Amino acid sequence: MKAIRTKYLRGTNTRPAKIKADDYEGNSVIVSCGHYTSVADSHKAAVIALLKKMNWTGKMVGGATDTGFVYIFIDKKLKLERKG
Repeated sequence: MKAIRTKYLRGTNTRPAKIKADDYEGNSVIVSCGHYTSVADSHKAAVIALLKKMNWTGKMVGGATDTGFVYIFIDKKLKLERKG
């Protein structure tokens, strides 16, 4: 299962703030977050940019962490089995 994490990168006096999205395997993109209306939208834009770069498709869900967001693909075929 593929997971994508996002992280806020602070701006400086000469560079705007950005969001980095990566897949824990070295594939990544960085997007400016100045064009979006919310923090969540900035993180989603970075994820979408990585999806386009890698030609990945599918439905994803995401949630906030202490350092950004994590998104995973939804796999309807995944079944959990209970023991006992």
